[in-house]
Amino acid sequence: MLFVILIILLITFFGIDESFDFGIQYTLALAGIIITGLAHIITLTKAVSSDAKRKNLGAKIIWTILTFLFGFPAGVFYALFTFKAGKYEERKDNRKNIILVIISIVLMFAFAIGTTSFMRIRTNYEYTHFPKFMTTYKNSDGEDVIYDKTGIAYTREEYESFKYYNRDGKTYTPVFDYDIFSNVPEIYGVKCTESNEEITEFDMYDFFIDRDGYLVIAPDNEFEYSSLGVAYNSEQNICYYISTVDWTPDGEMIFANGEDLSKITYQDIVEQKEKDRQSQRDDDIKYSFFNLFKKGDWEYLQYHCTDDFWDEYFDGSSVSGLESAELIDITEQGTAYNDESKYYIIANAKCKSSNKSSQYKILKLKVVFDYDKDYSEWKASEITVLQ
Repeated sequence: MLFVILIILLITFFGIDESFDFGIQYTLALAGIIITGLAHIITLTKAVSSDAKRKNLGAKIIWTILTFLFGFPAGVFYALFTFKAGKYEERKDNRKNIILVIISIVLMFAFAIGTTSFMRIRTNYEYTHFPKFMTTYKNSDGEDVIYDKTGIAYTREEYESFKYYNRDGKTYTPVFDYDIFSNVPEIYGVKCTESNEEITEFDMYDFFIDRDGYLVIAPDNEFEYSSLGVAYNSEQNICYYISTVDWTPDGEMIFANGEDLSKITYQDIVEQKEKDRQSQRDDDIKYSFFNLFKKGDWEYLQYHCTDDFWDEYFDGSSVSGLESAELIDITEQGTAYNDESKYYIIANAKCKSSNKSSQYKILKLKVVFDYDKDYSEWKASEITVLQ
């Protein structure tokens, strides 16, 4: 059973890659394999349990459990060790159990053949079809094809010959990498058609497509990533990751995620970067606040506060006289002391003082945080109980 479950888990989680549009027939085939595997175990367990009962074995439950867990090997051991167990007349009429064993063996072979066939068909499908996030078209033979910038069509088998063009007139073909559990082709480099030179991410380069559809090979620290899905540099140039760009048959550039990334401006990127910064700051502050009162784990406290905070507010067992404080909501926040590297929050918190007799009560706290550039973290620097 354990082996069958392992196989079922493997083909369930890795048998159908969500990056491909396999269709309902593959899901049905997978369901059939799972049912066959379970039926094999149930049938064999039933046969062993029935035979052990007929032979009046004291270890009937043990053999039943072993067969259920370990399947056919346990069944073989059962047959070897109990072959002569019981009286002859009790072993004579065993037709029902023999039929169950035969059915179980047939199901076992069906499970094994079905599993290997399924994985082989799945692998063949993935090597002959594009992932569903890519924009594909049908050629005259009904095959899925994609197009490059000049309108040349490529089937999945021809994908390794797909051409990218740079502004100098050179052409490049993709260099693929494959995940251990998937056959989705991931571009991690390019190869120049004219010079046969291969450039990959291991050479500390990144690969983009510019606004005009040309390949850009840049050092990996030249462009920054924006959460809008594009890359940009200090000269306000905007590019798109090579894996997100497709082309129509007439050479129009489109995007694999369905969004029109071409409409994103540099100003959009700047505004989004500020939003991301604020969001990250808010998350860091809430996390730091939580760790100020993580009772008993003062190492977390020391990491999430400044040295001055540690010296002034921590007395060895509590922070500013508070044993615990659970953040309820933030009522006010903003820049502290007109310094962009300092930020404060005023928050309601469910607090308990270090006095053991005290009850929990709602207090208003003001906490100031300093931005630690070395760790890119917001750390508490001041705390005041307002009420």
